Amino acid sequence: MNTVKFLLFTLISVAAFSSCEDKRVSQGRDAYMRFYKNYLPNPNSLKVKKETYTIGKRNEVKWILDIQTNDIYGNLTDVQDSFITTGNRVFKINEMVIYDDGKMNRIY
Repeated sequence: MNTVKFLLFTLISVAAFSSCEDKRVSQGRDAYMRFYKNYLPNPNSLKVKKETYTIGKRNEVKWILDIQTNDIYGNLTDVQDSFITTGNRVFKINEMVIYDDGKMNRIY
């Protein structure tokens, strides 16, 4: 009986800890999805094909996304975007600084 309890406890522990994701990653994912919902002409067509990220210093997460979405004419387009998120905010996208009001300023 003790062996069964031990195995059950071990399986539950492994399942609980294997599904844990870094808070910076989940906040960054929410931030770029929020950005796309405000930026894309048809946000419902967004499909993230590939997502890679690197956790940096000071809560920065660097993302490279391969996405597929419909443009303003309804054509399906594939795009690769790079983001830097801090917490739940998008800081940079493709070398452009993003502010919370949605304005973009190119970095020279």
